[in-house]
Amino acid sequence: MRPLLLCSIMLPFTAFAQTTHFVQVIGTPGGATPAYVPANITIDMGDQVEWVCNQGSHNVYAELDSFPNNPAPFNSAPTAQTSPWTYDFTFAIPGFYNYGCNGGTAQMPHWATQQGTVTVLDPSGIEEIEGWGRVAVFPMPANGVLYVEAANNVIARCELLSTDGRVLKIEAGNGPSITIALAGLDAGPYLVRISDRAGRVLVRHFVKE
Repeated sequence: MRPLLLCSIMLPFTAFAQTTHFVQVIGTPGGATPAYVPANITIDMGDQVEWVCNQGSHNVYAELDSFPNNPAPFNSAPTAQTSPWTYDFTFAIPGFYNYGCNGGTAQMPHWATQQGTVTVLDPSGIEEIEGWGRVAVFPMPANGVLYVEAANNVIARCELLSTDGRVLKIEAGNGPSITIALAGLDAGPYLVRISDRAGRVLVRHFVKE
């Protein structure tokens, strides 16, 4: 266990404040290819994202009928709306969110190119989970190693996954903590699937710097 390390990671976030992140929504008939710029962003829990559309007819759609694995749904409008418009959403639940634009035509659907993601980090990396107790996944974001700790449970196995579900690495365990080396992984979002000896499974998101 690394209580001092865990405390040192938590301290910088005690003065946590909301930040607004801006995403441009672009694309016009015969002009620019429909897209979100930037398409993939990483933010902290409690931050706000504001989408700004000044050209074309688009929307921001992240309802669970299209993205059932999103931690929470959101949308700027059920269907595409004519610019100019802005839409903002505050992300209160950590995790990995997909979204897209369902505008365009049958011949040129925006959905084909206009996709985006938001990775929302819990700055503490700590949760109280029923049946598990206190679970910590840190640091957020990670670099060389990722620490997984379950103070009141025994971790039997950790699987490192890509966001499309491919298993990249497996670490066996027999105690309350596991250290996962991240060498060789590209920067970006990943999942860690944590199993205990009772067969219970948790999936947590993290980002490698």
